[in-house]
Amino acid sequence: MFLCCKRQRHVHPDEKLQHRDQSQSIRLFYDPNSVSNFNTYRVIHTHFDLTVDFSSNILDGYVQLDIKPLSNTEYEYSSTITSKNIEIPNNDKKQFVLDCRHLNIKKVFLKSNDTEKLLSFQIDDKHESLIIDMTDILKTSVVSIIIHYSTSNTKCTALQWLTKEQTADRQYPYMFSQCQAIHARSLYPCQDTPGVKSTFTAKITCPKPLTALMSGLQTKHDKNINTFYFEQKQAIPSYLIAIAVGQLVSYDLSPRIRVWTEPSMIKQCQYEFSEAEQFLTAAEKLLGKYQWERYDFLVLPPSFPCKLLYNEKSDFSETRTI
Repeated sequence: MFLCCKRQRHVHPDEKLQHRDQSQSIRLFYDPNSVSNFNTYRVIHTHFDLTVDFSSNILDGYVQLDIKPLSNTEYEYSSTITSKNIEIPNNDKKQFVLDCRHLNIKKVFLKSNDTEKLLSFQIDDKHESLIIDMTDILKTSVVSIIIHYSTSNTKCTALQWLTKEQTADRQYPYMFSQCQAIHARSLYPCQDTPGVKSTFTAKITCPKPLTALMSGLQTKHDKNINTFYFEQKQAIPSYLIAIAVGQLVSYDLSPRIRVWTEPSMIKQCQYEFSEAEQFLTAAEKLLGKYQWERYDFLVLPPSFPCKLLYNEKSDFSETRTI
């Protein structure tokens, strides 16, 4: 038996908001687990340029956030906004507030055409936030904010760094991420809420002969400097940003499904996931065409503590799966 109920959408008391365009994809909402002002500025695209440093167990580089100014009178309110929280928090357009946990913020720029303007900022450790001064910034169009930073080598809850002894092959170190539920804020300054979704591109440099993977399609590999380029065309929330770096090899199970793992486990993975294409085809007959282009598996080292991490285009699975 299936039960269906109709949820009543909350109507804002301001009469102007009763005539909002219902076709708007952006909605204003409330999330008590984020202090970012996502109802004032909304991240619509994210670009990473990071170097993986195994000697210090950090990621170092910058993130570029393309943000769109929002107006309370132009967008629909979601049902998360009620009479009890109708006042939107951090609704000051003079500040761009991001969730930020234990990150070493070095400098912040406004990027305009080919020029960069240095912006002042402050870190609020109590509320785990990065507050960027937007006083002199035009707030009527999309702008790009570049934040140079590095992760913490001891307090980053999104990343796990493994020594070579903790891997299956015991030859090289390994790193992987787990941003769910609100750990992305320790990976990069972001609007760490599932209500905000953005596309992303990335440039990840790591030591040879290691391979970098992300929850996006690899578009290029510069073998000279071992830099990997990625693109995610579908907008996803911050908790689905995923990265893994290690000694990895792959096997194509079908034109759209690939399994990645350490060299010693690739034959086992090839056997275990040999019917993956059949499963995906069967699912498409029930639910329609698969929308994410690829469905890849990454089987992590034996020390991986979880059963499965679902990420867009790439699932992180434990060794016991095989």
